[in-house]
Amino acid sequence: MPDTVTGDAVPSTATAPREGVVAVEEQLINFVGTIRANARAAAISIDPSLAPFGLKLLRLLRKEGPTHSSAAADLLLVDRSVISRQVKQLQELGLIQCS
Repeated sequence: MPDTVTGDAVPSTATAPREGVVAVEEQLINFVGTIRANARAAAISIDPSLAPFGLKLLRLLRKEGPTHSSAAADLLLVDRSVISRQVKQLQELGLIQCS
């Protein structure tokens, strides 16, 4: 057995963790892309002009029931103006009624 040890005989594993992280990132990107595509398809199946966010708002309303726009904005992490625009479109499509 040699008295000195060098790194020459030991394969470098420094890149292995980084490669694993890159592989997981790529899988997550693909997963998120699939989710977005499914959301678009689901929204289009309801109405071709319905945006995926409109579907997200519809799902929130189904789950929570009648909700103030400020509460919906807080739950969906968007500005109230986004909720206002989506509510207008959902009303025009006959998908919700506001009181």
